[in-house]
Amino acid sequence: MKKIKFIYILLIVLTTCFLTSCKVKEIKDSSEFIELVYSWSSGELENSCLIDLRELRNNATIDDYDSGHISGAISYDYGNFNKEKFITWITGLYSKKATILLIDSGHEEYIEISECLKEAGYKKIFAYTLGYQELKKANDFNQKLVESTGIEDCGC
Repeated sequence: MKKIKFIYILLIVLTTCFLTSCKVKEIKDSSEFIELVYSWSSGELENSCLIDLRELRNNATIDDYDSGHISGAISYDYGNFNKEKFITWITGLYSKKATILLIDSGHEEYIEISECLKEAGYKKIFAYTLGYQELKKANDFNQKLVESTGIEDCGC
């Protein structure tokens, strides 16, 4: 009987640990990520943010935030990444219950940022892994999202 109770308690503990642990959901399907971003932009996805990890300005290259981004996305210039400053920045803006959506240039900047978010206590992290330029190619991008240029709405 004691063995059964022990196993039962162990299962509850392991299940609790599994359910409360954080796993970054890496998204390779453009339409799936666009739906998430659309939910964020329309206000349906409460307590959430979209962070664009591309460089803020890179002499106006085709793949920097300034040349085009989803309207309302917060810019975090990964080219100037500092772990401690990033954690201070994000925890100052959003509670640890927030849903964080990440998009980068397709060069896996999201991996290090996701680790920092997990370390800071965030549990709902979604990362589009193919990069902004690939996302723009999706058929439903312009139907559901608004693209902006410049840095006036960067949130920095």
